[in-house]
Amino acid sequence: PTRRSSDLFGVIACASIVCGQAWPIIVVTLFGLSSIVLGRCMLAHRVSTSWPTHLLIGAGTFGTFTGLAAHYPINYPGLYLALLLLPLLLGHKHTVLIGHELLIRIRASRYSGTVACTTLDILISCFACMYVLIAFMPELGHDALAMHLFVPSHMAQQHRWGFDAETYVWAVMPMLGDWIYSIVYMLAGETASRLTNSAFILVVAWQVREMVIWAGGSATSSRWAALLLLSTPLTFAENSSLFIEGVWTAFIMAGALAILNVSNATPDVRERMSQLLLAGALLGFALAAKAVTLSILPVLLVVLFSQYKAWAKIGRAHV
Repeated sequence: PTRRSSDLFGVIACASIVCGQAWPIIVVTLFGLSSIVLGRCMLAHRVSTSWPTHLLIGAGTFGTFTGLAAHYPINYPGLYLALLLLPLLLGHKHTVLIGHELLIRIRASRYSGTVACTTLDILISCFACMYVLIAFMPELGHDALAMHLFVPSHMAQQHRWGFDAETYVWAVMPMLGDWIYSIVYMLAGETASRLTNSAFILVVAWQVREMVIWAGGSATSSRWAALLLLSTPLTFAENSSLFIEGVWTAFIMAGALAILNVSNATPDVRERMSQLLLAGALLGFALAAKAVTLSILPVLLVVLFSQYKAWAKIGRAHV
């Protein structure tokens, strides 16, 4: 994260204390940090990628575990607290490294960005703070109360999910997003789930920035793209209630970016193969979150076929 990101997190932490929501912020932060560490441990040095991808790999893995555990009456807060602490302890080297990187960012005394970048960063931070403050409010959305918040609350009360399609027609549909919400709900309730939704929307904004930079855009234009996303009414609506589109979009965009990285611009054959495997994992998580992913996969497949030269080089390297 940049220096501005560290400052933004400090403002959000202060706002959570003022609003009496310190514990949900701590739980969501723990979930994010644990996901990043788990993602780093899983990817190791096989592929060069940024912290949002590490977070998504870790979060998707945690959500997959929760989906499997939902079949059994073992879902208690203690289990998920231990689950989140385990990567931090086993991957303590990565945990210390992340803490050291954050400390360096916080201690940085100067910001080298232009006036335009600074102004855009401030505007983006204002929208991010607004989204977090909205997440502190009680849930009122019908879709969230009927499903996306119902699943975590049912898991907390019954310690399992029944997968009873006769009672709930959507009981066996892809629910990776709901499993992720269930993890933090177990420890900090509804507010933590809503904050997690907001966090994924901010991750999507960061990925929009990375996509623009990949396409050759400048630092200023990448910030404009992120600001445009956060300022649209649709994004505001997604943040105002507990939906799963933020989680799903984050996986889709990260998978798409990994596919775009499989190109002739990447000289290392191993790196291209690693990006392919990474794209498969991220798009698999997207499919586990929302079945509509099946309508997007053919488009991404066309993109892969358009990069046949990179595929041919990978094939020759592994013959």
